[in-house]
Amino acid sequence: MKLLPFILISILFTGISLRSDAQPALVSKESADVNEILQQTYSKLKDIKTLQYETFRYINYKSQDYENKLLGVVFVEFDEAIPIVGFRYQFDNEVSKVVFNGSGKFWIDKKNASMESLQAAALKKEKLQQDLNAASFFYNSILSLRNVIPHILTDTSIKKRLGDTLIDSRSYHKVLLEMKSKSFTVNEGLKQLTADIRIYNQILIDKVSYLPYQVVQSNNFEPEDYVLVKFDQIKINGPQIEENSWFASSYPGLQIKGKEDLQLIAAGANAPAFELEDFQTGKMVTMSDFKDDLVLLEFWVKNCSYCISAVPKMNSMVAKYEQKGLKVWGINSEDNKSQLNNFYERNKPTFSTLMDQDGKITKAYGVNGVPQVVLIHQGKVIYAGGIVDGKLDALIQKLLKK
Repeated sequence: MKLLPFILISILFTGISLRSDAQPALVSKESADVNEILQQTYSKLKDIKTLQYETFRYINYKSQDYENKLLGVVFVEFDEAIPIVGFRYQFDNEVSKVVFNGSGKFWIDKKNASMESLQAAALKKEKLQQDLNAASFFYNSILSLRNVIPHILTDTSIKKRLGDTLIDSRSYHKVLLEMKSKSFTVNEGLKQLTADIRIYNQILIDKVSYLPYQVVQSNNFEPEDYVLVKFDQIKINGPQIEENSWFASSYPGLQIKGKEDLQLIAAGANAPAFELEDFQTGKMVTMSDFKDDLVLLEFWVKNCSYCISAVPKMNSMVAKYEQKGLKVWGINSEDNKSQLNNFYERNKPTFSTLMDQDGKITKAYGVNGVPQVVLIHQGKVIYAGGIVDGKLDALIQKLLKK
């Protein structure tokens, strides 16, 4: 699924600009020393009842010519009675407010004075965890650290180093973690990645409070890409926020919009028709052109690390099966031609991509996360889901023999 990339390890963040007052040379120490620092931080976080802080997240994907900033206030209230996740939360900034109250979730668009909601019936376990990990304000957050530190402490495959740094005359422990094909999640420990990639996390921890100050993440795949997350004004077990703020009914006067819970198209369904432009040739391509063929569609977007790592797999499908009759197309509902050209120049897909500029075809196929593939034979959906090694090959080989 769509996931964020990472960081230039030497960069430290102060204020809204990227800088550091001092960056002493990193001193290598035993993993036991790193574990001791992380254990102190975990002890501060593990039994808290409420957590509030200001967060600043800065994404810089130089490889994709993309930058994004997010600033807001996070409030989390831990409650074991809340199923699956064990907490409720709010995120609030100048343009939006997001509330999950344990039984439902709603979004407020302050600019357009509107609200969308999703009720408990749609928040099944897998869906809720996916939704939580997709919440950009929780990416490499304090909540995420509270979740992953116990796993980091016991995982001997993670390389750990410890140093010190000063920012605005305040002293911090600098913890460096190198993880092979693993990444942080919000509430499910460390996620094993299919790509052969090294993830680098730099965590700054206040030497007095042992609370985290900043997390910066990068990787060896695109070493100039990074994501920086900073925490400020941290309040642990502080005052409760207004109880009425947890309920959508407490926000009158907003235009209510329905939040669609898209379900990926099922095997056996008729493949929705489409007419979309090939971004490279400008020609219109229709589903009816391939009514008697075997077709593999990949839904993807540019700023998605999983989509990048999927390119070799999709290229392999083209190399193995295109001459035997398989038609392979990408479908992109987010990026313009310039952005698509940038992706193709860097990542070298060997399949063509169609532009779903209004998102209607992506919606018609029920796609709400990327990458997703749909295998179609003679107009019928055979498979829809992730790019599962071996499974797609077996299906394609079987169908090409018919």
